[in-house]
Amino acid sequence: LPSRSDYEAPEAADYGSLTDRAAALEDRYGVRILIGTNVPSEFSDYSAEACTDSAVIDGSLSVLENVLSLYPDTYFTQLKGGYYRNITFYLTGALHPLDVTSNISNAGAFATESNGTMQLAFDLYDDLSPDTVIHELTHAADYRFAGEGLLNEDEWNSMNPEGFSYYYSYINEKGESYETAGSLEHTAVSGCPADDVWFIDPYSKTYPMEDRARLMENLL
Repeated sequence: LPSRSDYEAPEAADYGSLTDRAAALEDRYGVRILIGTNVPSEFSDYSAEACTDSAVIDGSLSVLENVLSLYPDTYFTQLKGGYYRNITFYLTGALHPLDVTSNISNAGAFATESNGTMQLAFDLYDDLSPDTVIHELTHAADYRFAGEGLLNEDEWNSMNPEGFSYYYSYINEKGESYETAGSLEHTAVSGCPADDVWFIDPYSKTYPMEDRARLMENLL
């Protein structure tokens, strides 16, 4: 049955100049930016605490502004195209996995696609850096390419070392993150000869999507 009461949208918290600054970035780049208590407390894989520290939010908006300026003016409009309704940045406090057996317990950021929105969440207390923002933005492109059938993972894998296979997991059988417990073989951080380097670091070996994101964050 239809509701007999009027619908009232949740009232957004106003953070003054920070809200204005976020709105200016939204208008310029065609994205959405949610700060403070306006950020949802739960996503598909993580719960999120709110960050209401004005200084931390302000500094993080500076990082975000610097990164967004790296991209062509129409990049985000084109990235959305007819595929995404919105590309939304959530500037959060601490992120906690809903399932510790499949997701990293100390994640500083994550990207996920939900109901036509590309959700990019960042733990501001994890010292938000440009490379983290670039990494998650690369996921936004990757999700769209995969969703529209524009990625050929067999061709991508053909450029990896013979016999190599991604972990296809973030956590090993001991419950350890591959970011710290993964093999250093063929990685740039191992100190091996350049001709034997195929990946940035062990985290690049978790999924092809993470491999591409680690490459792009280092390139940009």
